Amino acid sequence: MRMGYPAFMKYNTLPELEKVTRRVLYRVETVFPFTLFTDVIEITDEAVTLIFGLMFRSEQVNHLPIQDILNVQLVTNLFFGSLLFEITGYEHNPPVIKFLPREKAVIANEIISGLILCQKNNVDTLQYQPDELRQYLQNIGSPETVTV
Repeated sequence: MRMGYPAFMKYNTLPELEKVTRRVLYRVETVFPFTLFTDVIEITDEAVTLIFGLMFRSEQVNHLPIQDILNVQLVTNLFFGSLLFEITGYEHNPPVIKFLPREKAVIANEIISGLILCQKNNVDTLQYQPDELRQYLQNIGSPETVTV
């Protein structure tokens, strides 16, 4: 069994699998007018999707499975936050997502860090309701609990 996908193994039908893969735990968008075309981070149990607005009705979508994310780095200032992803298995890391609302960037970082730790420890996150899971992930992924 491939690491990071133990939850998928218990779903036997496509409708069940679709329901699980479409469960969005958190979504954050960049702030207009600092980014003319909005960028989006969408977090599910199994992946982080980065959507970069390029032009009118054009976008680049990067789908990053949790097991491929080595690290997510948060940089904040007074008003904004930026997230930088370090990934494995790709030639280049995706571009930095800048101009996220500061508080939402912190929450996204905590949730993604929590999911990385859950994946490394084979924790089945699908047994929890989204609100409950977000709270656990924020607690697990907050800087106070992550040790090096």
